[in-house]
Amino acid sequence: MKWHIGLIVFAAVLLLGGVTAPLYRNEGLRARLAAEAVAVGDWWTPRLYGEPHLTKPPGMGALIALCGLGQVNAVTARLPSILAGLALMALGGWAIRSRFGDQAGWAAVVLMPCSVLWLDRVPSAEIDLVQTAWVTGSLLALLHAVEGEGGERHRTVAWLIAMGCVAGGLFTKWTGPAFFYFTALVWLGWRRQLIRLLDAGHLLGLAGVALVFLLWLWHAHQAAGNEFLVTLEREAMMRLSPTRHPRPYPWGELATFPLSFVLGCLPAILYLPGVLRGHPWTERQRALLSLAWVWLLVNLAFWTVVPGHRPRHILPAQPAVALLAAVGWWVWWNQRETLARRTLVALAVVWLVVKIGFVGVMHQRRDMTEIAEQLRREVPVSETLGLVNLKDEGLLFLYGRAATRGERAYTLMPETQPASGEVVLHLHDSQGEPLKLVRQPPTGVN
Repeated sequence: MKWHIGLIVFAAVLLLGGVTAPLYRNEGLRARLAAEAVAVGDWWTPRLYGEPHLTKPPGMGALIALCGLGQVNAVTARLPSILAGLALMALGGWAIRSRFGDQAGWAAVVLMPCSVLWLDRVPSAEIDLVQTAWVTGSLLALLHAVEGEGGERHRTVAWLIAMGCVAGGLFTKWTGPAFFYFTALVWLGWRRQLIRLLDAGHLLGLAGVALVFLLWLWHAHQAAGNEFLVTLEREAMMRLSPTRHPRPYPWGELATFPLSFVLGCLPAILYLPGVLRGHPWTERQRALLSLAWVWLLVNLAFWTVVPGHRPRHILPAQPAVALLAAVGWWVWWNQRETLARRTLVALAVVWLVVKIGFVGVMHQRRDMTEIAEQLRREVPVSETLGLVNLKDEGLLFLYGRAATRGERAYTLMPETQPASGEVVLHLHDSQGEPLKLVRQPPTGVN
């Protein structure tokens, strides 16, 4: 009982700590997109300041709106990441427990969130941890589909679950299906089971994903026209093509990027060497281990080579590290049970301290609530706020009223931006950059 209570406290601190902190960087963008989806009543086409905003799919905005039952605030904007973190811990514990026993399963639950990469991703209104949960669900369902225990019906259900998760990943972030199919093709090829991709469940699920995606493409094209396709092409090529990326190809990062990922997986990755020791694995254990290794190495190689990469882009490979680390701990536990258990408890305590310290940092971030209130007092309710060269959706989310790009009777812009009207308010954005609110004189007034 004490172990269960401790685990609940551990999960609560790691998943909920900082949920009320001020929104930071792109969190404001996700919250604003969700708020506009609710206001317009269209959850299929993301809109920012009334215009289609299609650099990312609509899934995260829809999840935020759904979690808040139509009410979007800082807490509800972060609920999807909290639920995703909880799902990842549960999925990891279940996958390991079914093959390595209870002790290894609990270790997987503990080690899953023990990652530097998780610190600023939960609680967060960002999309990365949600995508990670979808990718993890799809690959663990793939494992069960290939194993085929329970007969053809079980295999079909597992495939449909896998493809449902692929669809969830696709509508959360464009790269979701890439993580699944890169892993599936290499893993199935290594096992000489590529024929499994012709299973009825996979083909049926893939057809369903394709149909829904095509319907969404049609809907988005109706809303945004041909500019939508231009946006998709620009986003893809900027990430994948060295000739289309705004900086020279980062040759030095071929070594530093994998290192940054390894450091980002601390402290859980410290148990990883244990899985490399010789051990008489069962067939089911070998299947999970081989999937995890392919999941990790193939995707790490891909994101290392493409020019447009950041550590957060490889976050969907982090659960593979956690699963392997849990098995490494289990190997050690079989040899030195007491010491292995104590080190796991110590690691969990240390990580709680790190998380609590990070939550303190989160609450030190600039709170824009009062600045947004100043804007609301200065701009009449009947006016639509104009925006010129402004990139602080967190402030505009808290402002909570109509806004549009371009100059209006009241326009918010950087302090250095030339303006012809009267400056009625000086303020700062969430990054501390100076802004000004400019009021144009009424028409006909000199």
